[in-house]
Amino acid sequence: MNRNSRSIWSRSAWILSIIVLVGAALRLYRLDAQSFWADEAFSALIAASSAVDVLSNAFASVHPPGYYFLLHLWRSLAGGTDLALRYPSALLGVLGIVLTYQLGRNIRSRRLGLWAAGITALAPYHVFYSQEARMYTLLYCLTCVIMLAYIRLWQDEGYGWWVVFVLAAVAGLWSHFFAGFVIAVVGGHFCFVRLWYPDSGRPLPWRVSTGKASPGWLSFFVANGVVALVFGLYWARFLSRVQIVDAETWRVPPSLGELIGLPLALTMSQFLSGTWQMVAFGCVIFLVIIVGLQAARALWQRGPAANWLLLLALFFLIPVVTSYVVSYSWRLVFSARVLIIVAPALYLLIAWSAVHTRESRLNQLILFLLLPQAMLGLCHWFFSPSYAKPPVRDAAYLVQESKLANGPVLHAIPTSYKIFNHYIPDLDNRLITGHPTQLQSGDVYERMGGSLVDPTAVPGDHFWLVVFPVHSLEFQFAMRDDFDVRFHRQQEWDVSGIQIYYYAQGDS
Repeated sequence: MNRNSRSIWSRSAWILSIIVLVGAALRLYRLDAQSFWADEAFSALIAASSAVDVLSNAFASVHPPGYYFLLHLWRSLAGGTDLALRYPSALLGVLGIVLTYQLGRNIRSRRLGLWAAGITALAPYHVFYSQEARMYTLLYCLTCVIMLAYIRLWQDEGYGWWVVFVLAAVAGLWSHFFAGFVIAVVGGHFCFVRLWYPDSGRPLPWRVSTGKASPGWLSFFVANGVVALVFGLYWARFLSRVQIVDAETWRVPPSLGELIGLPLALTMSQFLSGTWQMVAFGCVIFLVIIVGLQAARALWQRGPAANWLLLLALFFLIPVVTSYVVSYSWRLVFSARVLIIVAPALYLLIAWSAVHTRESRLNQLILFLLLPQAMLGLCHWFFSPSYAKPPVRDAAYLVQESKLANGPVLHAIPTSYKIFNHYIPDLDNRLITGHPTQLQSGDVYERMGGSLVDPTAVPGDHFWLVVFPVHSLEFQFAMRDDFDVRFHRQQEWDVSGIQIYYYAQGDS
């Protein structure tokens, strides 16, 4: 390596270090400032159970047990606080920045990797899921590893990269079913390339000259066969759980606007509103259109890295379009959070347009226009109550610290039931039966630490009722009105929209 190469590497390393430090600061800042949401509380409750319950899916989760098992092991070392349980997601978010850089570097250049890493580090969407105790940043990292292993297979064929691919693919499928989209895109791209270049000894335009043969059909089928075999051990167990996704009655099929606005969701997330949201939407959509046209031109001209541009385009388009169609024909699976698998491809495509196109200056200008909007979105996320998660932790502690007589805490929907069981497990949390969003069986809810109760047989002389106005409002307010008729409401609180009532028998 000559002095100039060392200088370039050193400069790139310094820039990457700064990007990673900024990304880490954003992901660790105020990590436990906000309350857990229902999905996070569900993760915490599963992690607090035994390893056997986690691996056997005793909580009837729609997701495989990989992330929950890792969180279970982490909890045994770090504890069950909000900070401890969110910490792995933050670290994986930082790792995702580094992996995105490596992808860009292997696809085309260090500059591409640095721009992609910078976009990842500052994207409010990625920051948000790096501060949530869920599997999404793990899925992002595994997606990057699968993509990186596949690209390296073509650049420097070796069994080591096949092993990396198999391990990442199995881990991805054990963390979230959407990892199957990533594996399917890789498989489709491999078949296309092999059929387009049937002679394995023929030099490929994007291949590094290593003197080794390109990956062949045998190794491809063996690797994917191992993935299918290992994951197949759990496939039958979890396939039936997918059915309950359709029972989420408060969700509706995605609109065309959600599909068009997905690039905005994957970058700015939901932290802008009003004029700022429209400006950001216009900039992002304009940039995506330009990137699409530039990528199409590069593919038509068979420019440098055209094959990997095709792969990135497939990684972005196929999961998005497929999940959108499936949401109308089978199950509601289209969601910005699970489509984090397409975020690496989107960030890399945007970075490529800012580095390796004739219109790179224009693309950079649009990105710099988006930068203050991203900073505003992050400020909203960190400091504005309007964009924060509901303060369920405060509501739960209010009940726990109240000087009123003790009694069971009744919940009209599973959302508050899960979160209260996480924060105040020592109290008698009970879920009212008959609600329209009761997806799991009664024994599953009891494993969360509470129990079920019939609304006509409220136990004790005193009890609490939590009304959590996020969905199923008609059912919740009907329960409250019924209790108002049958019991005496002694106290009530409103904690940022979370309504808490304290009832007693008669006029006591």
